Amino acid sequence: MNENKSLVSVIVPIYNAGKYLGEAIESVLKQTYTDFELLLINDRSTDNSKEICEKYAAGDNRIVLLENNTEKHGPGPTRNIGLDNATGEYIYFMDADDWADSELLEEAVNTIKTDGSDMVVFGSVNEFYGEQRTSQRSHRFEKSIWTKEDIKNNIKEYWKVRSITLWSHLIRRSIIGDIRFEEIGLSEDDCFFFDILSVIGSISYLNKWMYHYRI
Repeated sequence: MNENKSLVSVIVPIYNAGKYLGEAIESVLKQTYTDFELLLINDRSTDNSKEICEKYAAGDNRIVLLENNTEKHGPGPTRNIGLDNATGEYIYFMDADDWADSELLEEAVNTIKTDGSDMVVFGSVNEFYGEQRTSQRSHRFEKSIWTKEDIKNNIKEYWKVRSITLWSHLIRRSIIGDIRFEEIGLSEDDCFFFDILSVIGSISYLNKWMYHYRI
């Protein structure tokens, strides 16, 4: 574990992502906001993912390598290992085959600090790879801050405009507390966010599209 407390802990579960993993890691290492730790958790990959992680870790001491050697596998339990080892004040989840714009962490941290919110949500871009590459932005947010009462009173609107995806959120670690991902194969991130919503005070929205989800 990184003994020096980092402001942001970036948690990346990894399973056979070797084809795109280098691009994902480099997009974190190139962040304009440098006070972070990058936790790479290998979940029994059978390709060269582990070797790629070791190569990058040898050149940057902000990288923490972890292994999921438990009997509980998949993205949920693997992210839980990251949460159990994270030292940051803020938590950011990222997938191993995507990439982030270089200003993502800086913009997100500045927003959550300025607003004093518990979580900041920003836009993402679906990157479609077929015969022709196309991109599709997520919804624009009409409100800059949602309180817990706003969410309770307008849950349908909230669900429609907000991005449910993990990679669109920076979350205060103190809010997460002991909340962990369910040991299920699908929608573990949905369950996680409903648990987060039950304890959150306010959410900030940032109309910038900084995360790229590879499809």
